[in-house]
Amino acid sequence: MKIINGQQNLELYNYKPRVQDKTLREHTTRKLPFPTDKLTVEYTSNIPQVNRTGLGAENAIEQVFTVEADLVSNENIQKARSVLNDLLFAIKSELTKHPSASVGDKILMAYSVINKQFGGFKVDEQSNLFTSALINKALDCDTASLVIFALAEELKAVDPEWEKLGVVVIPGHVFIEYNGEYYDIVGNDGQGGKVDRAIYIQHFNVDKDNATEILSPVREDKIPFLSNIITGIQTFITNRDNSDDVQAAKTYFLKANEIAPNIRALYQLGNIAGMAKEYTEAISYYNQALQINPNDIDALYSRGNAYFLSADYISARRDFQAIKDLYPNNTGIQGLMNNHLAEIDKAM
Repeated sequence: MKIINGQQNLELYNYKPRVQDKTLREHTTRKLPFPTDKLTVEYTSNIPQVNRTGLGAENAIEQVFTVEADLVSNENIQKARSVLNDLLFAIKSELTKHPSASVGDKILMAYSVINKQFGGFKVDEQSNLFTSALINKALDCDTASLVIFALAEELKAVDPEWEKLGVVVIPGHVFIEYNGEYYDIVGNDGQGGKVDRAIYIQHFNVDKDNATEILSPVREDKIPFLSNIITGIQTFITNRDNSDDVQAAKTYFLKANEIAPNIRALYQLGNIAGMAKEYTEAISYYNQALQINPNDIDALYSRGNAYFLSADYISARRDFQAIKDLYPNNTGIQGLMNNHLAEIDKAM
């Protein structure tokens, strides 16, 4: 899932630097050849038609459809539910062939089935509502994670280990944690794999002192947590000219942040405040995000911009210089930050 990056924030605030940079966040998981652990059991592609249900009536994934009901038609929710039912049926049918496999290997097998049904991971997918992602077979990290959680809901009565799954949400990416290990649809060249923690720390510039907190999973209420973030982002980026929709997006982010304080939700809350020119409120949200990860480039950049627009040039200079220090070898970011520093010099 792509997020609104710092460059887009400048456009939202009607402040455009002289030097335009295509993207502030150069390091994305989708471009990385993750070293991963692959399946330890063979995946079989022929799925037998056994008498097993797909989506049970009491599955907590229904909370996602409830959240999205304000944005999509009941007809499309029913279509999405049918797609999910067939997908879960296919996954559970495959897993019955490997009853002794570990939960970790079963997650990887589920990724294999999801990829087969969806036609592979979509590198350039935008923030999709779960409903539209299912209908359009648009596989991204959010959708894959929610499908795995729906599967876990189906299987937890038989094997309580499935209740131990958690979701990790960082700016630009979502993945699953189980038993201290990370499972990611991006791993294994987009086929799904187990990814080492150090990879996330390196490529998302995670502050090492806060890495445990940043990469810690949300276990309780993980489905509504992720659903509110997805719905909030989709509502905000597609309807940001409509004040009612922007307020609705803020509500979604606040609900997610109540479940678990999260950089992604806090960052978007800051963006909403900044768009309304409530720069003090925006800075407060960015501060909270940066307390979790002091190295988050989007929050640093957006806070620097909010400081600039509120005429706190010393603080703005500090944030833009911090980004330069974080990315000394990135010429694009260095040039963009130098431009901001020059604008600060003019304004002071």
